Amino acid sequence: VLHQTGINYRLSSFYYLRKKKAFLAEHLNVFEHSIVDSGLFTLMFGGGSKKEIGEKELTKWLHDYIEWINRHEWKNVSFVECDVQKKLNPESAWEFRKEMRAKIDARLKIINVYHLEDQNPDKLIEYADYIAISLLELRFNVSDKERYQITKYIATKATLKGKKVHLLGCTEEQYLKDFDYCYSCDST
Repeated sequence: VLHQTGINYRLSSFYYLRKKKAFLAEHLNVFEHSIVDSGLFTLMFGGGSKKEIGEKELTKWLHDYIEWINRHEWKNVSFVECDVQKKLNPESAWEFRKEMRAKIDARLKIINVYHLEDQNPDKLIEYADYIAISLLELRFNVSDKERYQITKYIATKATLKGKKVHLLGCTEEQYLKDFDYCYSCDST
């Protein structure tokens, strides 16, 4: 229905898609570009956060996510990594990144997300082909000036290296104008 009404881009969450018994990859493949988020935010902090989760549960989530991705044929779909920095640590996030990259088809696009726990973003900019900047997180943790500077640094440096940039949680008009060279953005 969304596609039939002229919507060409879609953001979905593995948290909800994994529960759909009648899910078909074509539901996302029809769009010009779809992004599937790992669903970890919902699992860790949102509606799914009622029980305590640790490394064991997050590792199982990663493996289930990878298995689900590999079970389907994808076209124009990108997948957000399992960004576990906030629950575990940046080192674990790197292990998850490397495992996800190693275990899914290299033709698929993984979106790696910069979080403040990552500190200097240069290593992630070098590693990622598609990098997201979590503007919601920055909005709650740094000044407006710092948020803009961090966003500009990552977006400019990554774009100059030929990388795609996603502004995660962004529909601020000024940001959309100033960073119109970024590949994608979203907001609920």
